[in-house]
Amino acid sequence: MKKICPKCGASSENTDFFGSFCSSCYLKKTDLKFPKKFLLETCKLCGRMLILSAWADYDEEKIHQLVASRCKGPFESVGVFLGEDSVKLTFNFKKGGSELSVKKALPLERKVTTCPNCSRKSGGYFEAIIQLRGNRNRFPSMQEKLKRILEKSTFISKIEELPEGIDLYVGGREDAKKALGLLGLKPSSSNTLAGERQGQRLYRTTYCVRL
Repeated sequence: MKKICPKCGASSENTDFFGSFCSSCYLKKTDLKFPKKFLLETCKLCGRMLILSAWADYDEEKIHQLVASRCKGPFESVGVFLGEDSVKLTFNFKKGGSELSVKKALPLERKVTTCPNCSRKSGGYFEAIIQLRGNRNRFPSMQEKLKRILEKSTFISKIEELPEGIDLYVGGREDAKKALGLLGLKPSSSNTLAGERQGQRLYRTTYCVRL
């Protein structure tokens, strides 16, 4: 059955329709919103990305989800493709037995920088020291377990092998404490004054683990 668009008078014999309107008129009256551009900031040292104000492992699927969440309109779904210098969007509409796909693109700005963790790590920054003492045969496996946990949330700026054991210099004090707890370790601890910042004293904590 032939349709006539009530907006422009176009016929379904000459153009595609979506519902009662031709595709062109439907899109003109549809309030479709999407970002003007997208900034992708990554760390040149560790490869992580800045997403939602936090640094995380690079994950293109998370980028797709973030871009899609910023698109608004009566579409059923939106496909996201990350190109070298643009983000391509495909909006899919459905209404009754009609289907319509619309393609859009927005500029992709890539910014390469150094994340705070890598910046601190390169400067030798640390807030805690985990000391492994006791049975030396257990040091290698415990060191690897600690590294796997710590590197998910912070960094290890230095590892020292000493006659009495191994010292791991950890970027975040709370991260060190949490890692020890996850492994069921009960260390002794002591604090050392490291300096002051904006009138507040800064301390470094040493956790001594006897294996």
